[in-house]
Amino acid sequence: MIKKDLCEFSESDDEKPLTRHIKTRKKLQRFEDDDDEKDAFLNQKQNDDPDSPNNNPLPIFEKFFTNEIVQEIVRCTNIFIEKLSRKYKNSSGFTNVDEIKALLGVLILTAAMNENHFRTEDIFNSEIHGSQYVSCMSLQRFSFLVQNICFNDKETEENESDPFSPMRNIWDLLMTQCRNNSILGSNVTIDEILVPFRGSCSFKMFLPDNEKKYGIKIMTMCDSSSYYMIDAMPHLGKYTKTDGCSASEFYIKELTKSIHGTKTNVTVKGLKPSIYLAEQMLEKPYNLTMISSVKASNKEIPKVLKRNTNRSIETPSFSTVGSVTFMSYNLDSNAIRYLLATNDDKNAILENYDATKNSVVAFDQMCSDMSCKRKGNNWTTILFYHLINIVSVNSYILYCQNSKNDNRKPIQRRVFMNKLHADLANPWRKIRFGLSNMPRTVKNDILAVLNKQKKECPGIAKEKKEVPEGKRRACSMCHYKLNRKTRNVCKKCKQFICGQHTASVCVICAEDLVAIRH
Repeated sequence: MIKKDLCEFSESDDEKPLTRHIKTRKKLQRFEDDDDEKDAFLNQKQNDDPDSPNNNPLPIFEKFFTNEIVQEIVRCTNIFIEKLSRKYKNSSGFTNVDEIKALLGVLILTAAMNENHFRTEDIFNSEIHGSQYVSCMSLQRFSFLVQNICFNDKETEENESDPFSPMRNIWDLLMTQCRNNSILGSNVTIDEILVPFRGSCSFKMFLPDNEKKYGIKIMTMCDSSSYYMIDAMPHLGKYTKTDGCSASEFYIKELTKSIHGTKTNVTVKGLKPSIYLAEQMLEKPYNLTMISSVKASNKEIPKVLKRNTNRSIETPSFSTVGSVTFMSYNLDSNAIRYLLATNDDKNAILENYDATKNSVVAFDQMCSDMSCKRKGNNWTTILFYHLINIVSVNSYILYCQNSKNDNRKPIQRRVFMNKLHADLANPWRKIRFGLSNMPRTVKNDILAVLNKQKKECPGIAKEKKEVPEGKRRACSMCHYKLNRKTRNVCKKCKQFICGQHTASVCVICAEDLVAIRH
């Protein structure tokens, strides 16, 4: 049986635990660790403080969304904005790394709070959603960036030879990071994920058996125990260059490149591997075993298994062809299930397949539970949302694994993503607060968010300038419509303050306050 390597402990009912989902006879069952192991893990000394450095999600997130990837997005987006500025006089300015990270933080926050389906106008309405969103960027800037974000420096139109070229560079860079930081167990699962999309795309698929119906098909390989997404490839249909081999053989060999020679078992679902491919994977340089379901119409199934249909229900029957073992299994009087395997243990074929076949489905469910996907007509933007979902799930799985190795209790996934949002967006909030032309209402919103994390004076973020004596200026604390002029200046932050916002403190107490603040 495949060993369970990862388990999450959730304190509230609204958090779905990171446990194994096995689909047997159209019913999802949950496999959890033994109670003794849970009690032993929970009774150890753990650091439960969410603000602890051990619970910092940003370093894990940056293992996937590296500075190289963010800088590439900034470079390509600025090239596209420059082209827009030639056509439109009122086009917005260029972007930078801090702003793109803040954009990622906003999208991650919508996923954490399940607000991705809200209208953009409602999300950036401070009366409805507070100051979290408006403190990062304005509604107009968010809409502009989402609409014009670009991932390649060439023309954004699809090339005839490679229709995936507008997304190819960023996709390959991020998949490389997923492979380099992968959690590999004894079994991996290959299956398809359909990213829902109904816009214009040359490789859009229609899958009538899938509840999403239309979308972009992504062939995905996940670790069967932790659900970590190791690698993924878009299915381009007729544009896929398979070099003369079948589509199943192409995707299985390409997705398993990072695990060749590891003697890992591969559970294949959604593809049609042949006997030749199964035997070939046993040899060098692959050294991989395989378990896969086979359709009853497959001509490679031995006739002995098809003839023997009168045996009792739930009684398996085996037949060997070279190094490949075929198994037939009567689910009921009318349904027969066929499996192909290259494992030595015949009795564990059905058990291992049922235990690992839905790992990619479970990963897709985790992405859907907290998704940042928004409506859009551009398929590159939709896949960008999918990449953010992949990175957020992989980051949390990696964080849970690190917490388990350090005997620490992991924080909930919603708390993890909220902290990640704050770490990504706070640098850009502080930059916006220091801008001289930023409206005072926006600065108040930024302070309202930042002061929840650390109390500080409004003028600390600004540079201290020498204030000429006798000058009268508007109070920095009052609303701008009041236009209260004053000569009083704060001795620390050099901000003009009126009598309403001035406190009388003696010299001794003032020194104590300064010492406490520092």
